Amino acid sequence: MAHVRESPPAICATESGTLFKNLTLSKKVFFILTPLFVLTFGFVVYLNYRFQERQVLVQAQSAASAQATSIRKTLVYMMVKNQQVDDKYLSQISEPGGEIENLQVVFHADSLHLLDEYQTVERMKKLHERESLVLRASHPQTQQVFSTGEPEWIITCDVTKHPGIPKHDDYPLASLESELPLKFWTCGKLDVVLPFRAEERCQTCHDVPQGYVLGAASMEIPFGDTIAAIRANALRSVLVFILFTAVAVGLGTLTLKRFVYSPINRLVGAADVIGSGDLSQPVSSGFDRDELGRLARSFEGMQVRLRQAQDELLQKERLSAVGQMASGIIHDFRNPMQNIATCLSLLESPRGIPEKRQREIFSYISASLDRMVRMTQEILDFSRGRMRLDLRDANVEEMLQDLLRDVSDQLRKKSITIEIHNEFRNTIRCDRDRILRALVNLVNNAEDAMPRGGSITIHVHADRSMVALSIHDTAGGIPEEIRGRIFEPFFTSGKSRGTGLGLPISKKIVEQHGGSLTFHVDEGKGTTFVVSLPLAPRREEENSEAENGGRNESAE
Repeated sequence: MAHVRESPPAICATESGTLFKNLTLSKKVFFILTPLFVLTFGFVVYLNYRFQERQVLVQAQSAASAQATSIRKTLVYMMVKNQQVDDKYLSQISEPGGEIENLQVVFHADSLHLLDEYQTVERMKKLHERESLVLRASHPQTQQVFSTGEPEWIITCDVTKHPGIPKHDDYPLASLESELPLKFWTCGKLDVVLPFRAEERCQTCHDVPQGYVLGAASMEIPFGDTIAAIRANALRSVLVFILFTAVAVGLGTLTLKRFVYSPINRLVGAADVIGSGDLSQPVSSGFDRDELGRLARSFEGMQVRLRQAQDELLQKERLSAVGQMASGIIHDFRNPMQNIATCLSLLESPRGIPEKRQREIFSYISASLDRMVRMTQEILDFSRGRMRLDLRDANVEEMLQDLLRDVSDQLRKKSITIEIHNEFRNTIRCDRDRILRALVNLVNNAEDAMPRGGSITIHVHADRSMVALSIHDTAGGIPEEIRGRIFEPFFTSGKSRGTGLGLPISKKIVEQHGGSLTFHVDEGKGTTFVVSLPLAPRREEENSEAENGGRNESAE
């Protein structure tokens, strides 16, 4: 038999709490206040209903006590004055009608203990006849009153069965303070048996001590109609409450939405806009002059101060970037310009210069100009954000030979050797000049890292989809604290030359080809940069890059 795994109560409680947290403010208020309001009203209605039931019972008991007292006084008066009870009076009080029904004066003829002068044959005969009549019409609990001397209050119910009561239609009460039956609303009447105790005056006719039970008044007090009216009133209260609650909830929802939920939503929207970086949107328009309005105005004041701080920060960043770039450009341009100036001064010398020396000077001037043009192009590429690629089939071996020709002289002067191990002899589709410039930048970066000489090794290998060009140097490696910043624009990390754009531009070139530029460091052994390029970039990427590049070129 399969067993179903039940969720632990703690998990269910956690899920319920999460659901509640995700509700909107208006729904949270609704789910908190509505049950509380309903429970409070229901409790008040229940207490009021039970109080009214209690009042009905108290009034019935008071009416019964008053009626019994009146009868007892009348009977005593008749016996003292006339030495007999008027039969018409007994017949009159037993007639139906009024708030009290089935009223009977109950007694035992032999227990009256009349004095001898009152025990005539005729009187005793009447007493025995009346005794038999009233005992048959009285409540069964009447006999208990004669034995205990205590009144009996019995709620009679014809509809329900009260718990713990053997006879389903009787619910005896010990006193006025007794608890009502749980289903009192099903009860229809109160049966009352009140004892008549002997007074001092009674001893003029009866040979009994004071307090002796001479008889009792048995009566019924119906309250079914009153209880039904109370029940109907409670039902009307519930219906009115439901109607009122529906109206209150509707008006409360509209009020909450108009004055609380909608302003808070606008504030949340304004916060989202500010979080996205837009500080130009107004916040306080449309708010009332309440607490939320003051919050919106304070929020707008904070927005203005943030915008001012942002403008100041952007201005400082621009000035800092311009300063960094200008410093790097001036520093880098100074050396080739000084070299050009020195070469020109040599050419202007009146002394003759050998032709071979002239060619060397012109070559040096050309190399310096090429370097200046290359740095200028890097700055232009960085300012454009995206460069135009001229994708063609390029032979990797030829490109590596051009790289070697461009950097060999400069590396030789710094005692740096370079080796190329090429395992890939085919072509790749790329922008040859851009990829060559990226490789030159990486070699120059390795050159700067080895001011006292060293070696650079280039390995080229390929798989089915990518060709990888690894450029390894024997410098000490990139310090760990700056490894995460080497591709940031203008970050020179203490280099003696360069604008800090070589690595960012190289990375951008490689990534626009659909490849990647990564590096790893061998502590104490050097750093290896890896250029990975796809063997066959998708044609649609080529077109898109060409179109975007064309638009950028046109804009410039």
